Amino acid sequence: MLMTRIDRYILREIAAPTLLSLLVFTFVLLAGRTLKLARMVINNGVPLKDILHLLVDLLPSFLSITLPLAILLGTLLAFSRLSADAEIIALKASGLSLNHLLRPALIMALTACLVTASLTLYLKPLGYSAFRGRIFKILSQRTSVGLQARVFQTEFPGMVLYADNLDERSSTLEGVFISDQRMGTTPSTIVAESGRFLADPKRQSLTLQLNRGQIHRYPQDSTEDTYQVIDFNNYAINLPLDQVGQPPGRQKVKELSLANLLKRVKTTDSIAEQFKSRAELHHRFSMIPIPLLFALLALPLGIQSNRSGKGGGFAIGLLVYLFYYLATSFAGTLVVEQHWPAALTLWTPPLLFLLLGTVLYRQALHERRLRHLDHLIRLVQGIWRPGRREN
Repeated sequence: MLMTRIDRYILREIAAPTLLSLLVFTFVLLAGRTLKLARMVINNGVPLKDILHLLVDLLPSFLSITLPLAILLGTLLAFSRLSADAEIIALKASGLSLNHLLRPALIMALTACLVTASLTLYLKPLGYSAFRGRIFKILSQRTSVGLQARVFQTEFPGMVLYADNLDERSSTLEGVFISDQRMGTTPSTIVAESGRFLADPKRQSLTLQLNRGQIHRYPQDSTEDTYQVIDFNNYAINLPLDQVGQPPGRQKVKELSLANLLKRVKTTDSIAEQFKSRAELHHRFSMIPIPLLFALLALPLGIQSNRSGKGGGFAIGLLVYLFYYLATSFAGTLVVEQHWPAALTLWTPPLLFLLLGTVLYRQALHERRLRHLDHLIRLVQGIWRPGRREN
């Protein structure tokens, strides 16, 4: 299909707000995670280079969210401007149908679908897995760097750690005191002559190996007045690495490659794990056609929302995306927690958007306005621009 000059013109009109929306919303998501990762710089002295690598690992997951939103807003704003400037009327008067005007939007949307497929099926789980591995590597290498001798440390949730002396190069401690509150009603106080941090890359776990010490326990829920003292030569404490929300252990379903995810769906014996894996599998595939559905929906919305201006069109686009996000989140919850059929439940929101987009497009094709949509647009216009009055 050869592109005409009109096609290229409309494509440029869509591309500009699409690219701007993609950059702005991706930056917002990156900034939010940057604030969370900044604690690693402050607490553990992690170099800025490592933080940038972590953000790159998370970039595919952010783009899988912002790319469909950018297509929705870009298409809606482009056709809203074309309609407001009467260019749609002029193009129709020259013999071009709405189907012809839809072609550039479909080209942009289909390209976004291909990018979304690569993101959701390959790059996103790869990024999550790389992020998890990099977090473990950073924290395991710099745990002792973030600690200070003769200072009570609260880096690990539920624990207070103190050491008389600390060798950062060998990750060894001397004169160790630990208050472990993770057992709830049975807190422990541990003293040891020495200790050393040991990292297990395969299990992605961090252990503090203690030598020659005692464990003091006082069970608070016991009916008897008991106090326990346990002597040890060697004692290992598993340290939690969840300061940034990525605890070690078995890979989460969102980190699995497509092949491993399919394997887990077929081999897992846990019913809960099976529904969680099926939900992730269908969620990945159901994300792929969303840019195309958004483009189909945005064209008639943009034409009919020409009176609301850029601000109103922007607000309408956000409302549509919010509805989609809530619908898919609710569908995922029904599958994981209520064990609803994964395929039917998670494909329902895209099918509803396909139905809605088809209805609105047919109305626009026959130049019919939906009164309920006009009411919604006026409501959004009143909220977005409360000081404006219609003549």
